[in-house]
Amino acid sequence: MVLVTQKSAAETPSAWQDVFQAAGAKPEPSNVNNRTQEKFLAFSDFLRPRYLAMCPITTRLDRELYVSKEHLQFLMHREDWNGSFSSIFRETHLIKRCLGF
Repeated sequence: MVLVTQKSAAETPSAWQDVFQAAGAKPEPSNVNNRTQEKFLAFSDFLRPRYLAMCPITTRLDRELYVSKEHLQFLMHREDWNGSFSSIFRETHLIKRCLGF
């Protein structure tokens, strides 16, 4: 990777092929094999026998709950760690009545 000019103005695969061929021209020209996009995207057939399709350990979903002091009537929750919060309206006067307040 040291011989390749990384700041070259190559934007297309054919331009990068020219850059790689020029990088190995000092001792002797290097052979650059053309690969199609399908060769790079079809790696699932290669990995399928090596990995399991399902996780062998039973897992469960984690839910995150959030209650704000300013808005006690809303219970915010999300199903996964990066998901957005969904709100549930709680009738706090019924909760207070059940608790005896």
